[in-house]
Amino acid sequence: MIDDWCQEIDVSPLNTRLLKTGEKNYEMKIASSMSDDKVTKYLKKYTKEDGTTLTLTACDFKSFMESMVDNFKKATEYTRDDN
Repeated sequence: MIDDWCQEIDVSPLNTRLLKTGEKNYEMKIASSMSDDKVTKYLKKYTKEDGTTLTLTACDFKSFMESMVDNFKKATEYTRDDN
């Protein structure tokens, strides 16, 4: 059901965790280092006709993701070219 819903709202369920927060309520947490509503306009609460809700949030594993980004930036110092 959640995968079909993600297809409908054009959001990939990859890199996420899904929590059941109530009988018909779900929260999908997206692993990311930032949450910018100009870029991530899909971060909101969605409701089906039967009352089922899906809330998309970002910044899951924020400190880990920030560390990864920092280390990737440092690694570019040792690359031969932009590729």
